[in-house]
Amino acid sequence: MTGKLLPNLTYMVGCESKEKHDQTWKDFIAHPKWQTIKGNPAYADTATEITRVLLQPSAGSQI
Repeated sequence: MTGKLLPNLTYMVGCESKEKHDQTWKDFIAHPKWQTIKGNPAYADTATEITRVLLQPSAGSQI
């Protein structure tokens, strides 16, 4: 597999609303442990871009 989005790491997370998602993401980015890891040279250039896709279940969805 090749392409401009590789290597790629995918997480699927759930929240009650877009507003809750946005607040949770803001809290994560500000967390001291994340700031420590983010600044570690051992992890430089390992997560260079974030692509978000927000999904909403359809009427027939089982989730």
